[in-house]
Parts: sequence; structure tokens; C-alpha cells
Amino acid sequence: NIFDQSASYVPYRSMLDDIQLFDAEAFGIDSEGAAILDPQIRILLECAWQCLAGAGWSVSENTPRNISVFTTASLSSYLLNNLLNNAEALSKHSHIELLDRNDRNVISSMISKIFGLHGESMSVQNGSTSFLQCVCLACDSIISGRCNAAIAGGASVCVPQKAGYVYHEGGPLSGTGKNNVFGNDCDGLIPASGAGMFLLKRLDDALADNDNILAVIKGYSCGYAADRKGRKPGCCRAALRNRAGRAVTKSAHSHKQAQKSR
Repeated sequence: NIFDQSASYVPYRSMLDDIQLFDAEAFGIDSEGAAILDPQIRILLECAWQCLAGAGWSVSENTPRNISVFTTASLSSYLLNNLLNNAEALSKHSHIELLDRNDRNVISSMISKIFGLHGESMSVQNGSTSFLQCVCLACDSIISGRCNAAIAGGASVCVPQKAGYVYHEGGPLSGTGKNNVFGNDCDGLIPASGAGMFLLKRLDDALADNDNILAVIKGYSCGYAADRKGRKPGCCRAALRNRAGRAVTKSAHSHKQAQKSR
């Protein structure tokens, strides 16, 4: 790493195992196409398979299903740091093809197409609240009757994984290589790769179908929790108003989100 000799270089990062592994044939993708496909897209396809199979839907069945899909992902570091510097990839594929295979805005449509899901399909980019926004949109889609169930998921995979970062005082990243983002002695966070996905249904439907219910969403909204004076804004009141049972029937991986201003 070019920053190895820097005094402010921190050699820590949270990684995902085996991001290079992918059963392309199972998703109808050829091996060459899979090689230039962003790992974030590969992982979210696998998560969608897990969610659908775990909820009792056949993943190989071609019958259209009224299931909406809402996804989010980070900008493709696989494209920026790997493919665009790879002479072999550039000689075999056009820039347009490389961009298309690494576009985070087409993930939801790709999932819908591959699994025959005919509900809404939307990509969400809203900064650090993107995943929670996916869940809120999924709840809205179910409540409004636009779908029978909904998938909400997101991924962030850093490539290369085995690389640290340069610490800048006052920035969001930790100078010690440890996550410490709350309290008066907060130091910051470390870069991390991860993915998560949930399948949501109406609670009554989940109970009727004898689904394995992992959690129930009693209310939802998306926004900042407080203004600079610590007052609760409209999003908290909206969460209390939007009280409707939504069952999380299957999840793939796990996700927790918190935000701390330093």
C-alpha cells in the first residue's frame, strides 16, 4: 500500500470472506460476465436467493410474483480499483459494459428480472440512511397494496479488502483502528464491508402462511433523529403514526445502523 510508510496509516479494515466466490450459473450469468460483475451485486443476488428460499418461495420457478425490491449499494470500488486498472478486462470488454456490470442503480431491476418479481423495483441512494430508507419504502409498498411482499437490502464491499486507511484528525475514521463512535471520548470508525437483506410481509399474511417471523416492524420513518438542539423532528412523530404490523420473515446476513455526529 502506498501509505504503508505514513505515520498516520492505520492498517485495519473489517472484511467479508470469499467475496470472489459466486455460482454464476445458478443465476443465469456466464463466467466472463460474472468476472466483471461488482461483488456487491453478486452478494445481493445471493441474499435475494436466501430470502426467497427461506420464506418458502421457489427460486427456480418462473411464475410471476408480486414482490417489490428496494436496494442500495456503495459506489463500485471494484470497478475503480480493479477493472479500470486491468489490461485484460479492458481488452475484452468495453467501458460501457464494465460500467453496466458495476452500476449500483440496476441491482433491484436485476434481482426482479432474475427471480421473476413483478412488484416495484427501485434503487435508493440517500447516504448513510439508504438501507433504512429501503425498509421504509418496502413498508409503504406493502401497505398501499402495490405488492404482496417486499425485499429490502443493501451492500457495501470495499475492494481491495486488505488495505488500511490514512487517518486525518477530525475526520470520521478512527486513529486507533477501533470503532468508537459514541461518548465524549469517541474516536471514529473503521471502514467495513457488509451486506444485509430482509423480506417483509403483512403480519397477518405471515401468520396465515405459518412463516418463520424474525421481527415485527411496529412503526417506521426515515430521517435524522434530532436537530442541533436535541429536539425530535417530524420523522420521529411520523414513525409513531406509521404503526402497522410488518413481519420480517427472512433475512440474509445482518445489518445494524446508527449515526453519530462528531
